[in-house]
Amino acid sequence: MGGPFRCTEIIGLTITAEWYGAGFEQLVDDARFQARTRPHTFVDQWADPSHEAWSAPITSACTAKSNAPDRVVLFAANWKLTSEEEWARVLNAFVDTAKQRYPQLRSLELYTVLRGPKNQTCGDPKSVVEPMIDAAIARVASTAPGLVHAGPRLEATDCAVFEKGGPHFTEAGRKVVAQQLATALR
Repeated sequence: MGGPFRCTEIIGLTITAEWYGAGFEQLVDDARFQARTRPHTFVDQWADPSHEAWSAPITSACTAKSNAPDRVVLFAANWKLTSEEEWARVLNAFVDTAKQRYPQLRSLELYTVLRGPKNQTCGDPKSVVEPMIDAAIARVASTAPGLVHAGPRLEATDCAVFEKGGPHFTEAGRKVVAQQLATALR
C-alpha cells in the first residue's frame, strides 16, 4: 500500500496492545513501527481530535519521524455502533483527524479487530465482525483511494488464540496474532 514507510503508527485499544507487546516488533523493522494504544478507547474516541487518547504515550517510537508518521494503521473497534451509516460517519471523522494530525500521511489503513475463524463466534460475540463494519470501511476507503485503504479481513487461525472466546487474547494467542499481524503489516 505504497511502502516502504519511514514510520508506521499502529492505533488501537487494549487488544491491539496485547499483540503489539507480544513480539510484534521483533518480527518487523522495529525502527519503523510505533504504537499508540489506550485501554477502552474506541474508534469514535480516536476520531475526536481533542480526545485525551491523542496524548497517550507512544510505545517504542520510530527512530525517524515519530511525530510525523507517513503511515497510520487503525484497528477500529466499537460494539455500540449499530449501523453502516454510524460506522462510516465515525471512520470518516477518524480519517479527517488523522489527516489533520499527520499532513504528510501517505497511507491510512483501516482494519477491524481480529475475527474468529470464518468470522464465526469463538464463544463471545465480539469475536465476530459484523458485515456492516466491513462495508463501512470499504465505503470510506473508496472516498480517498490514493490515501485510505481497507485492511484485509484478518481471521484467527483457531479459537485457541482468544481468552474466554474473545476479543482479548491468551498469552500464547498474543504471540500467534503478533506473527499474523507482522505478516500483514510488513
